[in-house]
Amino acid sequence: MAVTYCALVLFLGYTDIASLITAVIRAAVFIGIAAVVAYLAGRLQNDMKEYRALFESTGTAMLLVGRDGIVARINGELVRMLGYSRDATAGTIRWEELVAPDGREAVGALLATRDQQSGTAPSSFEMRALKKDGTIFDAMMTVAPAPTMGGYIISLVDISERKQAEVALKASETRLRTTLDSLQAGVVIIEEETHRITDVNPAAEKMIGAAREEIIGHVCHRFICPAEEGSCPITNLGQRVDCSERVVVNLQGEKIPVIKTVAQMTIDGRAYLVENFVDIRDRKEAEQALLAYVTEAALRLKQPVELIRDNLADILQQVHDGETAREIVETEIKVQIMNADRIVDNLRDLDCAIAQERKEIPEAFRAFLSR
Repeated sequence: MAVTYCALVLFLGYTDIASLITAVIRAAVFIGIAAVVAYLAGRLQNDMKEYRALFESTGTAMLLVGRDGIVARINGELVRMLGYSRDATAGTIRWEELVAPDGREAVGALLATRDQQSGTAPSSFEMRALKKDGTIFDAMMTVAPAPTMGGYIISLVDISERKQAEVALKASETRLRTTLDSLQAGVVIIEEETHRITDVNPAAEKMIGAAREEIIGHVCHRFICPAEEGSCPITNLGQRVDCSERVVVNLQGEKIPVIKTVAQMTIDGRAYLVENFVDIRDRKEAEQALLAYVTEAALRLKQPVELIRDNLADILQQVHDGETAREIVETEIKVQIMNADRIVDNLRDLDCAIAQERKEIPEAFRAFLSR
């Protein structure tokens, strides 16, 4: 202790104990402050190393932009994305040079909004980025404040492939919609689980007698399909409907005969029924007309033919009995020939009348019937 006291006296020039204690305390405070500063400097240095490592290894193109709009730092991913070198970028170019000319005003307005309304303004938005070689591509920009430098931390993600896929998908959907809308057959898409109609084409709208908005969302049972709920031919009864004659119920409850085909398909993981049907009312009317023609022809033929048959039977019996002269038999046969000619004329008149009345009969067949 004495040695220490003598050393302090010689070193500091203090001879009284009070001054010496004060000096020692001051020295201790200075040493403590220096130790704290050294500790904080070490922590700061470590934090900066961690921050730089994170900035470089995040896998996303990132840049630091100061309040003045100058790019302060970029990471390796941004170098690869835009083609700039670090030395030629940091501290020398503005953020606007990384944005396509036609989008700079919009991006600047969004950054200004972030400054004024940081809590409500969008932090991510789509924009078009500009590479060093002049190539423009779609990107998603995310902006976060950088408090220590008063600027922004900006990240860019290349979404050009996604945008191209969206454009291709939209074009495909447009082609599909155009195709569906141009079909003469009605097409209805039904969600298999709920049996609710999700889409229809104009031909189906016309046949059902309602607008698309009035049809979508309805359950198909008792709306366009006469089957009771729980008795769906496809999902409940396991039937196959392929070019089968069925009926579609329109908004007025009228049952329209159709040729229907139903296919099952999966869209976005959900099962759907795609029904297409062709109105065959004209064909059914033609079938009824043909049936009426055949019925009328049969009625017109039956009685005269029966009469000819009976008369020929009488003539045959007369010949067999030998009671009638040859001249009388020949005369009676000629009469039956005339009766047969009248039957043929009757049929020809019937053919012509039907051919002229029925508009759906093809022209070639109409000419044949009229001969």
